[in-house]
Amino acid sequence: MEVEEIVRTVTLELRPDTPEKAPPAEFDAALEHSNWPDAPRSQAVRRRFGMGWYELLEILFDPERDLQYNVSQRKRRKPRARPTREEIAYALRLMAELLEVATLKPDQHDAGRAQLQLIAGARWQHGDDRAYLLPTSTEIQVALDPAKHAGWDLALKLAGLAPRPQTAGLAGLPLDEAFEGFLQDVGLPPLVAGSIRRVG
Repeated sequence: MEVEEIVRTVTLELRPDTPEKAPPAEFDAALEHSNWPDAPRSQAVRRRFGMGWYELLEILFDPERDLQYNVSQRKRRKPRARPTREEIAYALRLMAELLEVATLKPDQHDAGRAQLQLIAGARWQHGDDRAYLLPTSTEIQVALDPAKHAGWDLALKLAGLAPRPQTAGLAGLPLDEAFEGFLQDVGLPPLVAGSIRRVG
């Protein structure tokens, strides 16, 4: 079975009503007990198709969009330049306003960004994506901290947003939930977080 069909099947089983909102951590955990325990995890899937997790799910479950077409179009586009500090501050302020929150975590930003891509529709698919897409959380963190790829807290400060809250009560959670909470608090980019999950 093709990777995209495995993703489609597993996320549908996880969330029959809203498969496009299935978190990558849930997908990775579900694979362990599926018919495809050796299938690529969410981070490997993102790398294969060159897009964010929620963006991939939006395309998979939109009957009017074709995954392979989107992948081929992306390969034809010029690489995106690293966002400037001004662009980062604007992106985070805009996302916080749209989501009506005082602060943002990387996964919130990426989920909101995927929704904006869906709203942009044909303009994004046929035009210059840099005119419509905000930088991803990974692009933001790499731009602000090229060495460690961990510049999310600085990004929040530049945007004038509140610091992200730390997850409370981790000590009383099962190990896997506590570990996932730690990864969210640290705000590691998906590539690093995915590698840590596989090692763990």
